[in-house]
Amino acid sequence: MKVSMEWLRELVDLDQSAEQLAETLTRGGIEVEGVENLNKGFEKVVIGEIVSLAKHPDADRLLVCDINVGQESVVIVTGAQNLLVGDRIPVAMVGATLPNELSIRKSKLRGVVSLGMLCSREELLLDETVGLDRSAGGILILPPEAPIGENFGHYLGREDSVLDLELYPNRPDCLAMVNVAREVASLTKKKPHLLKWADQHQELSLPTASDLRIIIEDEDLCWRYAGLVVEDVQIEPSPEWMQRRLKASGVRPINNIVDITNYCMMEMGQPLHAFDRDKIQGDVHVRCAYPGEKIVTLDGVERNLQTDTLLIADDHVALGLAGVMGGLDSEVTKDTKRLMIESAHFSQVSIRRTSRRLGLRSEASNRFEKGLDAHGVVATLGRVCDLLLELGAGRPVALVDEVKKLPSGRQVSLSAEHTSTVLGVELKVDEIRQVLDNLNFEYQQQKGLFQVEIPSYRSDIEIEEDLMEEVARLIGYDRIPTTLPQGDLTQGSRTPGQEFRRRLRRTLVQSGMDEVLTYTFTRAESDAQWGSAQHSIPLLNPLREELSVMRTSLVPGLLDVAARNVARRNMEVSIFEIGNTYWGEEQPLRDLPREELRVA
Repeated sequence: MKVSMEWLRELVDLDQSAEQLAETLTRGGIEVEGVENLNKGFEKVVIGEIVSLAKHPDADRLLVCDINVGQESVVIVTGAQNLLVGDRIPVAMVGATLPNELSIRKSKLRGVVSLGMLCSREELLLDETVGLDRSAGGILILPPEAPIGENFGHYLGREDSVLDLELYPNRPDCLAMVNVAREVASLTKKKPHLLKWADQHQELSLPTASDLRIIIEDEDLCWRYAGLVVEDVQIEPSPEWMQRRLKASGVRPINNIVDITNYCMMEMGQPLHAFDRDKIQGDVHVRCAYPGEKIVTLDGVERNLQTDTLLIADDHVALGLAGVMGGLDSEVTKDTKRLMIESAHFSQVSIRRTSRRLGLRSEASNRFEKGLDAHGVVATLGRVCDLLLELGAGRPVALVDEVKKLPSGRQVSLSAEHTSTVLGVELKVDEIRQVLDNLNFEYQQQKGLFQVEIPSYRSDIEIEEDLMEEVARLIGYDRIPTTLPQGDLTQGSRTPGQEFRRRLRRTLVQSGMDEVLTYTFTRAESDAQWGSAQHSIPLLNPLREELSVMRTSLVPGLLDVAARNVARRNMEVSIFEIGNTYWGEEQPLRDLPREELRVA
């Protein structure tokens, strides 16, 4: 999970740097794998304006540019041919090290001193969404309103740092910005500023759609499915602030509708998918694939489906792979005028199986695989409504929310005395109360016993020891003293049986015999000859045909070893084995077989 510091500061009061916050989170049990400075490589890149262009006196293919970079003008020699006087371009000043690791020095080209370099998209590692169309294949041309002299990284909104969280499977809640903000607020004792939709139990006040019905055919694979109907859709690029935050989170901006669904997923933790409403024929079915069914996914690949693959479908065709990827037939295009935006709770086992089988991994499937809060399905659509109206991207008109099951609330008891005993540090009741307040958990207290209501988004807290871990994290692991283990020491010794086997083995070896270890499996006919066919246990999946039953005698294995030696002209064979034999009392087995230790 990549966490933008700019975005995080909007959700919680922070006075720590990115590096300091990374240390705080790691100490609190949320490991930060790295901190990335998005402005790295842009520190000495500024926006300049071309004042004049002239041919190089000694080179036909070079141009000498006079560049206004704000407080001064610099002369730069370039070979680019897509430049015009008045263009605004990024200028790497002397001493800069660009994102592609290229260092800029003062140079002399055919007798003309060049004090910097004009930059292309490739040198700055930028995609085609930055700059004008004339930038292709040459210098990056910026819009005419780009401010001269401003740091280029600041202009792009890259003065941000990103924390890369290494989350363990027990903390899927931190795959949402609002929950990361909650975690940061708890650890730093700062106040969070969360959206009203961060309350997973918020209701969305919209009429029920009269022309849309959701049919969940397997409630074990889909607990809840909600569809938001949107009309008057306007497809266009999303605003720069949204694109900037998505890029910082590792998500590629596409258009306002797709970007809103991705933005809400990163913010709230609930994956969403937008379908073209006019391409849905009849009801929406959440079902498993039919035998031989196929679907063409958004990446243009036709995929063969197995009958346990969960699908979203209409009355006629599959519309998408539930929780993994949408279908090409219901894709949102520039001509889309109506939407159905999906928010659902799918079985994590089903999504993981589909994702692995088809080799499709996405931000959405990653969240479904780790488990989601079914209570947050509609609250996330409420956030979608706010953004649709804010950006003028569409008008939410109706909602369908089909619920099969919702997990009930959890209450966990926490004893202050027991917590002190387990953690090994004396804790006051007020300290534990402060921890629960910082976590924003509701509780009832009676002397030293707390009855704590666990929020639905914290699926990792189920027993008292889980709450003890929360107490340890927030008071600081460094408060727990280092102590040596205590207890009575006992002298180790062999049991009489172990001692007898040791003496027996030593006696046989001293008499000139070699110990061998053979398979506990043998041939059925050999075992019947030397052991007991009545008590022999056949294997359901033998390694090979001659090893098809568990042995009731050691003799067949010893005879095989002797025969193998004699066949190789080793006539001096004197061997023994100490091992278990296995006796089944009935067939098929209902209980474990009886094991007898024997020597042969």
